[in-house]
Amino acid sequence: MRRFISTVLIVAACFTVSVASAQNPPVDNRAILEQKGNEVQQRENIVKQLQEELDKLEKVEKAARSKYKEHEAAMKEARKVYKKAMKDRKIADKNLVIARKNLQAAKKAQEYQKKLMKAEKEIKN
Repeated sequence: MRRFISTVLIVAACFTVSVASAQNPPVDNRAILEQKGNEVQQRENIVKQLQEELDKLEKVEKAARSKYKEHEAAMKEARKVYKKAMKDRKIADKNLVIARKNLQAAKKAQEYQKKLMKAEKEIKN
C-alpha cells in the first residue's frame, strides 16, 4: 500500500510539473536579455534623435534671438531717426510760418514802395 501511495504521489508530482511547465514554458533568459537589449537600443536611438532635434531647435532659437536683437537695434535706431525728423519738421514748420510772414511783409513793403514812387512822381510833376 505504501508503494502504491508513493507511486501515486510521484505520478501526481510529475503530472503537476508537466501541467505547470505547459502553462509556463521554460524561460529562455538569452531571448529575454536580447529583447531587453533591443528595447534599450531603440530607446537610446529615440533619445539620440530627440537630442539631435533639440540641438537643431536650439540653433534655430539662437539664430532667431540674434535676428530679434538685430531687429530691436534697428527699431531703436529708427525711433531715434523718427524723433529727430519730427523735431526737424517742427523747426521747418516754424521757419515756414516765419517765411510767410516775411513774404507778406515784403509784399506790403513793395506796395508801399510803389505808392512812394507814385507820390514822388506826382510831386515832381
